[in-house]
Amino acid sequence: MKKITVIISAGDTDKYMEETLDSLSAQSIVNDIEIIDQTKPGQITRGDEVLNKAEGKYLYFMNSGDLLTSFALEELWNICETEHLDILLFSGAVFYENTKLAKRYKNLSDEFYRCGSYAQVITGKEMRNQLKKNKDILPPVSMQILKKDLLIGEKTDFHNRIDTDRCFVKRILLKAERVFCVNDIYLYKRITEPSGVGKMLQVLTTPGYLVKKIFRYMRKNGIKCTGIAIIRKLRAR
Repeated sequence: MKKITVIISAGDTDKYMEETLDSLSAQSIVNDIEIIDQTKPGQITRGDEVLNKAEGKYLYFMNSGDLLTSFALEELWNICETEHLDILLFSGAVFYENTKLAKRYKNLSDEFYRCGSYAQVITGKEMRNQLKKNKDILPPVSMQILKKDLLIGEKTDFHNRIDTDRCFVKRILLKAERVFCVNDIYLYKRITEPSGVGKMLQVLTTPGYLVKKIFRYMRKNGIKCTGIAIIRKLRAR
């Protein structure tokens, strides 16, 4: 049995896929991890089929283009085993494809870093409440290590949008009995140029991104329109 199965999903682009694979190859426990590349054509996405294929005791969902620190999976694995965890949450940082994106999405610079204190193993429900109390976001699935057994019976497809599937993240968290959070940064999330409506929707579902501005704009102006229309107005200002 492997320690961790890494399931790679497609990000905004696959041109950085080699860098992601290099990041995994550089892991200190590279021989104890299994990689399932969901970006290849014809890959299975049904939850039960992926779980049957996965050999790891824990699962980690990673987007192509993102990078892990070299000791990330070893350190996260050790914490999971020591504390007998169902879910381990951790922090991440962002880096940008170009300076234009860095200026446009500068509000994302500290979006994935949690500042609150999390000193105890608690239930998923308690963790959700603690995150809210500390005004920290619920991290996307790419900033969590999940125990494989927790996902048994889960009907959600492990598709290429799973990192923005907030319903999946909340549902799994509420099932967990032992959850812990570390504030250390282990993941570097690449921000790339979105294209098309599908990419725009993916950006919109990124935790915190423009959502607050959108609804604040709607309330202030007493209007009803689509999120994309509001974004165009905000960018035009």
